[in-house]
Amino acid sequence: VDVANVQPKLGLSGAFLSAVMVERQGESVDDRNHRFDRFLERHARGWERHTLHDRRQRNIVVQTSGSKPRFDVHRSHGILLAGEWVASDHSLADAAAQTGRMCGQHGP
Repeated sequence: VDVANVQPKLGLSGAFLSAVMVERQGESVDDRNHRFDRFLERHARGWERHTLHDRRQRNIVVQTSGSKPRFDVHRSHGILLAGEWVASDHSLADAAAQTGRMCGQHGP
């Protein structure tokens, strides 16, 4: 992602790289991370030399099915919900972004 085009008002330059690697059956976390590093080197050669911050999560739980609450289901208690697990027309990161935006637009 070209950071300057995402938010030009911040005056930032550079790029942002985000990637997800799904485990294979029987694969250890270390093996998955090694496979992930090889993938990044193959598709974004030299990425490690340009890294300012590397944040890795060992695992993440994603709810992609079942009943998902509306972002405003607890609005009467002053609570708005955002995330992949909240009802949205989108999925995963796009759902998290959309529900976060809805919370911002409908907040106090």
